Amino acid sequence: MAPAPPSHCLYTAHHHHHQQQQPPPLQRDDKVALRFSTPQLLPANYLRHGTPDDDHAFEDQLIACLDKLGSELADEKVPTVIALLDSHAILIIADFYAAGLHLPVLATARDAAAAERAISTWYGGALKHIKDLPDQNSLRQTLLVWVREMAEVHFSISADAARGAGTSAGGADAPGATTSSSPTSPTPTSTIRAVVVDIWHRLAKLASSAPHLSETQREQAALKCLADAGPYLNNDAAICAMHDRAVLRHSTFYREPSETLALIAGFDLSTAFPQPSIALELVLDGKPDWRDPNFQLARLYLFVKTWMGAADVFRDRADEGAAAVTRDRAAAHLNAACVLAPTWEKAHHFTAEFYYSWAAINAEGNTEKLMQTISPNAPDFFDRLARLERYFAFCGRSLLLGSRYADQSVPVLLQRWMDLADPDPNHNPTPVIVPSLDPSLDGDGVTEQRLEAFHRVHPHVRAAVTRAPADTFEPCIELLVSRLTHGQSVVFNLIKPTLVRSFKAYPEGQSFWKFVASLFSLDDFRRIRAEEVLHAVWAADDSEDKQLTLLTKTIMAISKQLTTIAAKEHSKDRAGSFLLSVTHRRFTKVIPIDAAAMANGAVLLNRCNVVVPTAELITPTLPGGPHSSQSQARSPYATPDFLRAADDEYEVISTMSRPRKIAFRGGSGTTYTFLIKGVDDPRKDALVMRVAQAINRILSRSAVARGTHLRMHDYAVIPLSDVTGMFEWIATPTVALREAIVSQYVSALRASLPANPHPSGSAEQLAEFERRVRAHAPARFGEWFDKEFSCPAAARQAFLQSTAVSSMVGYLLGIGDRHLGNILVSRLTGEAMHIDFGIMFKEGKRFSTWPEQMPVRLTQNLVQALGGVEEGSVFRRVFESVLEVCHKNAELILAAVDPIRHDPIANWRPSVEEVGDDGKTKKRVRVISSKSTRVAVKRGCREYHKIELRLAKCHAPEAQVDKLIRKSTDPERLARGIRGLEAWY
Repeated sequence: MAPAPPSHCLYTAHHHHHQQQQPPPLQRDDKVALRFSTPQLLPANYLRHGTPDDDHAFEDQLIACLDKLGSELADEKVPTVIALLDSHAILIIADFYAAGLHLPVLATARDAAAAERAISTWYGGALKHIKDLPDQNSLRQTLLVWVREMAEVHFSISADAARGAGTSAGGADAPGATTSSSPTSPTPTSTIRAVVVDIWHRLAKLASSAPHLSETQREQAALKCLADAGPYLNNDAAICAMHDRAVLRHSTFYREPSETLALIAGFDLSTAFPQPSIALELVLDGKPDWRDPNFQLARLYLFVKTWMGAADVFRDRADEGAAAVTRDRAAAHLNAACVLAPTWEKAHHFTAEFYYSWAAINAEGNTEKLMQTISPNAPDFFDRLARLERYFAFCGRSLLLGSRYADQSVPVLLQRWMDLADPDPNHNPTPVIVPSLDPSLDGDGVTEQRLEAFHRVHPHVRAAVTRAPADTFEPCIELLVSRLTHGQSVVFNLIKPTLVRSFKAYPEGQSFWKFVASLFSLDDFRRIRAEEVLHAVWAADDSEDKQLTLLTKTIMAISKQLTTIAAKEHSKDRAGSFLLSVTHRRFTKVIPIDAAAMANGAVLLNRCNVVVPTAELITPTLPGGPHSSQSQARSPYATPDFLRAADDEYEVISTMSRPRKIAFRGGSGTTYTFLIKGVDDPRKDALVMRVAQAINRILSRSAVARGTHLRMHDYAVIPLSDVTGMFEWIATPTVALREAIVSQYVSALRASLPANPHPSGSAEQLAEFERRVRAHAPARFGEWFDKEFSCPAAARQAFLQSTAVSSMVGYLLGIGDRHLGNILVSRLTGEAMHIDFGIMFKEGKRFSTWPEQMPVRLTQNLVQALGGVEEGSVFRRVFESVLEVCHKNAELILAAVDPIRHDPIANWRPSVEEVGDDGKTKKRVRVISSKSTRVAVKRGCREYHKIELRLAKCHAPEAQVDKLIRKSTDPERLARGIRGLEAWY
């Protein structure tokens, strides 16, 4: 039976407090999944409606149900079924279990595991819920107060019981140490003490960022939590190191740097550790034991280095010697962390980043871009080269330990490695620190210094790439494919087996879809290299039925047939519906279009499993955490749905590019719709989606996006060749911005709006714009949200947040043509969704007639829906936060942009005018030659450099956002906009 709750059970003591301070009800997305027992024990009215009909009756029922489950916990049975519970139920459950499993009562060896599970489950769940809520959420504030009150009661034990036979590190009279009503209670085990100390530390961290408290109150609340942890230390080395880290973190919040440095000196971290041995071997199940004193000491060393920030403490000093000492100390602390915890991925990842940033500091103490050329005669050249080598070594080691940081480190690691060996200076206008003075020194055009640097770091990269799990490099397939034409054979010889391993590990085609366009490239060298990879894939196919070979041939056949469909000309008067069985009979030999064809073994698709190339199914998600046998067996991709058929009827849409809308059917019965475009280069849209996904990942890890929908909607773009691609049709119910906005006006309004004036008379343009637009079309878009959504505020918030991220992407890539048909709004969430990125890299500014003047679309209706864009507005603050986060993670974004430097856009090649077959029609044709490839590559390098500069400008987000908003809302710029943008809306 479960032990009886002590007399000071918080539920009894605070029952009326709970009634008087009911938390605000949670929205559906805020509900928390907590471990519970059989759902039959929950009141049916709660499970059915999500809210109890009667709070008092619900509490009584819930307590009765939990009472029945007490024996299960006492028998150490872990609850397994998940139920959605609101914050009020969380508090009651945490209250009941923490009281019923009071620590002094459950301190015996038999019950310690059950107590640890109960504490970690309920308090850990509640604290995670609080952390995930936005800072300004009133529920976050209420929950923080309540959980704090619970902990004070449940974790208050006698000083003697806490100290046991030893002496408390916090002292018997430590602030917050209270005595229990049971002075003879057993001593908590070391594990339970560590769990309780960790909970107090997490509460202290939350209290330090509580927005509803003043700074003084935050400091006092955090200090109180730290003091309450004191009785549990008991001179346990691991717990004391954990507590020292929490105290140091508090000091960095509220103390001057000099005081924090004095505190660090008191920790006695001067022990000299040897240089860690960097074994580049895969480690499985190497997760450090958090109860290990060495691991907790390693966490302390890493935190000290993080705070020191490689001489940030001495940033205001002119004495470079002091800063150099600080960097040496930081390196020593990082080495100590790696020695103490040799299987801790985090320590090795941050050590690698430290050495890379240190390599960017020259002999004069100035920080310069690491990608900047320096002289090989510089006195610190070889020191910086050694630090660069250690970066590659530690980064490789971290990838062999786990994948928590892989999506951050792998793209940048590969880009730095391949740039280091890039023989063509035109590919890299800002080369790495190893200089390239005379390209004629060797046959490949790489200087001796570059070769020496490359050969020193290459073994570390080769070991990491060949020994890390196959899924580690899945997020970088596009980056590797773009470098197929790399001039160094040693680089290609590592890219090729990496791609082969990926295709073999995931034989449903998730990564091969991202490679197939290279097999049909207009660049002969790229196509030859791609075919070499393809033949290596076929040679590595050791299955009896050659399924991998068959899959590659099937995807190639599908690509070829879709390219043919996209290339078939349809005049404007023939836009409409057509039948594949009539217009493209060969297509039906690859993909069946009816039940009879699906049973025909001669149809190529029927003989293998090809995944449907949607964003959900071909975008990898790494497991995170240390490598294990379980993570090795788990695919980074979602459960695949395989292509089984296509609808016979397809549609030619009457837009400029005449895309074909084709519906495919998966094995699950789901219909997937794609647009097949065959005019513009699909790699433009693919670039936008890569950057959007990179920024979404960055934001998902940022505190800025906590509890928000701060992201840009992305969809799959599959290039099939240089001019043909598959575009995933957005399945979410949407409405074009044109329909949503225009529907708010009378039907005669459009005819009364001004025709676009000639751009020469700006004063007249502005006068007409102000007079006719302001009089006939006042902003009304906000009213649409009120009519369409049951919760307009949530929908407008989703629209605001998605607009902030898409504006950032548009600013970076110079995206234009944001007319009302290219922006959709989700009817479910209110999220803004952008499509069709044919005009980018600020090409709209070069229009000869009416050049685009607005960096992002912020016309009057959007401004109204966003709640204004003036200083202090919510949109401005969110936009500034997005820019700041992107600036801090600029290299990850640039890694997503990098393919344009090596696999450039098709229309960047020079073109010539040719006469058609009829001898009369003239058309522009792209020149395909090595010279035209170099021209396109140079253009790609220039565009890459411009994006790099835009990211650099984000170091002052307030000023940059103010500049973008002023340009985008300037009435004179709006008046000069082309009519197609409909800037008056």
